[in-house]
Amino acid sequence: PEFERQIENTYLESAAGTEKSLAWLIPITVITMLVLLSLVFYISRTLYTAFNEFLKAASIFKKGDLSHRINISGDTEMKELAEAFNLVVARQEEVMSDLQRSEQRLVLAERIANMGHWRWNIPMDNMVWSPQVNKILGFQPDAKPSLDLFKSVAHKEDKPLLTDTIHLLLNGQKSAQIEYRIINSKKQIRVLNLMLQT
Repeated sequence: PEFERQIENTYLESAAGTEKSLAWLIPITVITMLVLLSLVFYISRTLYTAFNEFLKAASIFKKGDLSHRINISGDTEMKELAEAFNLVVARQEEVMSDLQRSEQRLVLAERIANMGHWRWNIPMDNMVWSPQVNKILGFQPDAKPSLDLFKSVAHKEDKPLLTDTIHLLLNGQKSAQIEYRIINSKKQIRVLNLMLQT
C-alpha cells in the first residue's frame, strides 16, 4: 500500500504541475492568436487598400485620363510598384503630348503643301483621311471618309484606272502611283497625284 500511495502522490503532483503549465499556456496562446489576427487584419487591409488604388488608377487610365497618380505611403513593394506605374503613366502622357504636337505639325505641313493623307483598314472597311483631303476633294470638313465617297469625285474616264490600281494593291502589289482627275464640288477638274502603298 505504501508503494501505491507513492504512485498516487506522484500522479497528483504531476497533474498539479500540468494544471500550472496549462494555466500559463492558455493566456499565452490567446495573446498569440490575438497578435496574429491583428497582423493578418493589418496586412490584408493594407493590401486591400493598395489593390483598390491600383484598380481605380487602371480604370481612370483606361478612360484616357493620364493625370491620375497612385499615392501609397510606407516603404513597401506596393509603393515601389505604384511609383513604377506612375512613371509609366507619366511617360505615356509625354508620348501622347509629343504625338499631338507631331499631328499638329503634319496638318500644318499638309495645308502648306496642299497635300493630304489617308489610311484604309481593308478588313474593317474603315477609311480615315486628313482634313486636307476633304478640302482637296471638295468635301465638307465633317464628311465621313469612304472608298465610295473617294471614288465619287473621280473623273468618269479615270475611274477604271483608280479601280484597277486599288485591285492590284488588294491582290498583293506593294505600291502604286497614279495621276487621275477629279471633279470637285465646284465642278472644277483637278489632277491629283495618288501614291498608294500597302
